[in-house]
Amino acid sequence: MRIIWMLVGLLAAGMGWMAGEAGSFAATTDADLKADANLIGRIHFIGTTQLLADTNAAAKLNEIAALPETAHLQAELLQTLAAAPYHILKKKAKAGATDQVNRIRPLLEDLLHNEVYAELRGAAKPLPDLLLAVHLDAAHAELWRTNLAIVLTAWSGLPVAEIKVEGFKGWELMKHQEPNVVQLIRVGDWVVLGWGEKIIPGETAMIQRIKTTGRPVEAARDYWLEAWVDGAALRAHELLPADCKLARAQLTLGLKANDVRTKAVLQFSEPLNAKYSGWNIPTNLVHDPIISFTAMRGVAPWLKKIELLKKLKVEPVPDQLYSWAMADILLDNHLAASVENGTNFLEQYGSRLIALANTNLHGTDLGQLQWNTTHTSVEWKGLPPMAAPSVSAASGTNGEYITVQLFPSVPSTEPLSQELVREVASHPDMVYYDWEIVSERLNRWRNLNMLYCLLNNKFFPTAEAPTQRWLTALRTRLGNSTTEASINAPNEMTIVRKSPLGLTSLELVLLTRWLELAGQHEVAESEPNQPPVSSVSGTPTNAAGAK
Repeated sequence: MRIIWMLVGLLAAGMGWMAGEAGSFAATTDADLKADANLIGRIHFIGTTQLLADTNAAAKLNEIAALPETAHLQAELLQTLAAAPYHILKKKAKAGATDQVNRIRPLLEDLLHNEVYAELRGAAKPLPDLLLAVHLDAAHAELWRTNLAIVLTAWSGLPVAEIKVEGFKGWELMKHQEPNVVQLIRVGDWVVLGWGEKIIPGETAMIQRIKTTGRPVEAARDYWLEAWVDGAALRAHELLPADCKLARAQLTLGLKANDVRTKAVLQFSEPLNAKYSGWNIPTNLVHDPIISFTAMRGVAPWLKKIELLKKLKVEPVPDQLYSWAMADILLDNHLAASVENGTNFLEQYGSRLIALANTNLHGTDLGQLQWNTTHTSVEWKGLPPMAAPSVSAASGTNGEYITVQLFPSVPSTEPLSQELVREVASHPDMVYYDWEIVSERLNRWRNLNMLYCLLNNKFFPTAEAPTQRWLTALRTRLGNSTTEASINAPNEMTIVRKSPLGLTSLELVLLTRWLELAGQHEVAESEPNQPPVSSVSGTPTNAAGAK
């Protein structure tokens, strides 16, 4: 689905400019950049049809794709995304224009199901130049030709004109504001869509490649999605904070042994200056059976930016954090920070924490913080019985810690798996490790999300909402996820992940939460329109009948 997020946002931005008038992982190499200095990003996605055709490597993905709940969620997602461009751009659109959802949605379906290759150029321009190639049969290519022309003309009030480029037919929309030219060309089995200023950089070369080889880019090998972006260009377009030092990012997603294999290489313009000591894993504090375990080191620079620690004047700031959750215990979660002397640390900062927190809690019904009877723990009293946050000091075989616990737990004496400990300790360059049983952890995050919404009077959908039904259907279908981040050069971080869907349990919950809020926004601003046309036959379909 990630291709959809990236392309629909870019297409929406481009349409806004138009309406304003009325096998190994592939890599973008230094040679690529020298050959095209204006290249700021590219993405290659083989499409779900090709992805799911590998019934061995994609058996788990096929199982999930076949769920009725997946079909319902996909239908809602496509409907929400199809409505997004108009809701974003309606202030710029021609008076009387409508959202054109019924014409945009089948194009998004094509971006999901078919092979897609896109390039971005022009870091100095307000809107990057776009070159997009989609592999389509004749019927779907004709749908793109007609639907996009109708949508752009309806929103801008400008007509398209028939043209030929390198002998291939298409249409062109000319305007006065940048980008002032938009073209769609049918080239063999591909539709090429692009926009630019006077010309569309790279268009001729792409058309010639398709004419010669039948493809705009080499066929994917051992990956199903590859993306590369230039960090400086993203900052120029305000897609990254100005102080972010990311220089380049490379993302690849592949399939192996029924798992999605993710690899991200992040290169920075300045050295990371990462300083970290050997792992101090609190092996005597973590007990099986656990459903998740996270270890981080070199985090002091990040923790120093947290406002609470600034107000508490914590010095030195802990440099290693560990988190874990026990099985069969509702909402259980633990956090441990490695410190030099846990008892002294708690004594020094515990009273400050109580004073600061109680000042903020004064006049609310959320209780207050106080020392326990033995003065060995700071506890939050006055919350519902299921919640019992506390901060304590603890000694371990590998050092001393400050521990945070949000909910009551049942003590266990079963030792932590040494295999997991060895896995973390055996990587000298690794700064982050996360392992979880996704299905088990998914339920915890769903419960915490619901609790957060209830306590903060936030919108939360019913159990029958497509997002919630989908998460429920996933509960018994997801295995383990492992994520590792390593610093293998002074200015480079590599993140690798093995997981059933490419996302962790928390990311799945955040994704569905975003969809829920986007859907609420769409309902609040929606206008009456025709049912979406989700096939080239033009037959309106409901959610259950979506592809």
